[in-house]
Amino acid sequence: MRVKELFIQQNRVPVTVEKSKRLRSVSLRISPQGLLVRGPANLTEEEIQQFIREKERWISRHWTRFSLEGHRRAKAIEEKRLFFYGKPYQLAFTLEEKAVPVKERVHFSGDQLVLHMERSKEKDWQKELKEWFLFQAKMVIGKRVAEIAQHLRCQYGTVTIRDQKTRWGSCSSRKNLSFNWRLVAMPTKVLDYVIVHELCHLKEMNHSSKFWSAVGQIIPDYLVHRQWLKEHGKEMTYILDEDFLSGQQGENPLPSKRGSGKEKTND
Repeated sequence: MRVKELFIQQNRVPVTVEKSKRLRSVSLRISPQGLLVRGPANLTEEEIQQFIREKERWISRHWTRFSLEGHRRAKAIEEKRLFFYGKPYQLAFTLEEKAVPVKERVHFSGDQLVLHMERSKEKDWQKELKEWFLFQAKMVIGKRVAEIAQHLRCQYGTVTIRDQKTRWGSCSSRKNLSFNWRLVAMPTKVLDYVIVHELCHLKEMNHSSKFWSAVGQIIPDYLVHRQWLKEHGKEMTYILDEDFLSGQQGENPLPSKRGSGKEKTND
């Protein structure tokens, strides 16, 4: 396995080459870490270069997207910024002497989202806050699914809220729906798009033109929300990522919010 850097349409991209006797064809895989080229053991450097040239536009497009995501991620983390229903908030916290019920754990004060937690759990602030988001997601998404399904006159099974890294939603052959809790951080129109997307899978378990036509009949501008989710979805909850605390030396990085009364959110 060899690692090098190549300039691909003015982008400096790390390239890893992996050869194996078991492989019969050449494939490419791109991630935020770089480009992975996999192929047969007898794959030559010239063949690798040719294959990359043929895919330059595809590589450049995805690498640019990863670069923008990395920039937005760094900015969101630096500003300690989080979103709820698409609105940005600065995180703050107050420490209490006893445990705080999950539904009472957060209140909003201007442009701040204030987390209330037991003093002994200060180092677990991410877990405490994520539990509140999960609670909100179970309340909000289940209700919204029921409202939209009733409007569309369609029947579904169960609704499950999950902690998923790559999927925003899914629909099983048994008509059970699953959604990512992070959707409550998104604008309501984006949340509705994902719900409609999965409800349309109740009739079309694929992504055929017939499926997208069904989505378009309900949300004519669905492409706008689909693209927005692809470009901005991940940055909305970066501060709750497990690796956010790297370099923080275990300290709570959020500013303390003192002297403010609790204003409860809707349960």
